[in-house]
Amino acid sequence: MMGRGITWRHKQFAFHRPSAVTISQTIADAPNNAFQILLFCIIVYFMGGFVYTAGAFFSFYIIVLSTYFALAGFFRLLGTLCANYDQASRLASVIITLMITYSGYLIPVGGIALILHSNHDLTDLSSRTDLFAKEMVVLDQLH
Repeated sequence: MMGRGITWRHKQFAFHRPSAVTISQTIADAPNNAFQILLFCIIVYFMGGFVYTAGAFFSFYIIVLSTYFALAGFFRLLGTLCANYDQASRLASVIITLMITYSGYLIPVGGIALILHSNHDLTDLSSRTDLFAKEMVVLDQLH
């Protein structure tokens, strides 16, 4: 976040695109994030009492890792679109609040007003990553 002003100046001078910086930061952060998620998965998996097989554990790890990269990509996209940290954090907080509120967790789908039902459709698309991850973990544990 500290180099954001420099990145936007480079964009103005056509040195490089902010998306190139975001992609390079994602690739550079991937090994460290994968290791941290591995430690997290070891703790959560065995404390949760899931099935003690290597295949089930590594399926769980891949699911959590892919969900992390999907959400990290979403937040990095918001960071790339905004010129400074204040705009990015405000935009992310509004979008996450709308995603949680209208995805069917807080307000049931039948209780959403018709005028706001398009918000449910949009947030349903963005929250499918979370729903698919939960479904994959449950299927992995039951089979």
